[in-house]
Amino acid sequence: MKYESLRWSLKTGDILQMRGKGLFSWILGRFGWASHVGMVLVVEGMVFVYESTTLSTVRDYFTGKKVKGVQVVLLSERLRTYKGKIRVRQLEKPLTSYQKEILEECRQEFRDRKYEQSLWQL
Repeated sequence: MKYESLRWSLKTGDILQMRGKGLFSWILGRFGWASHVGMVLVVEGMVFVYESTTLSTVRDYFTGKKVKGVQVVLLSERLRTYKGKIRVRQLEKPLTSYQKEILEECRQEFRDRKYEQSLWQL
């Protein structure tokens, strides 16, 4: 399915399952389909992915920096640069206002956190 037709049905909280093409992704793929996940975040009609990744190919929307760690990037930009496959798991019902509030608090708490350097931290 094309992004242009899917974007209008995406809601904050939907999950993006990603499967990369690298060795680590291949190893993780032996245990399940996805090697990485991100969460859809819809803000004022713009669709983002909220994730922690070592991919620093896209600038964080709010800081303007390319980071290895927690970031919020435009989903269209992530899709444009991502070389793997992506599946979408949509929520059965939208998040409540309270749930969105809690999610925003968590996003603020984890903002600018670097990607884990140790396998034990993962």
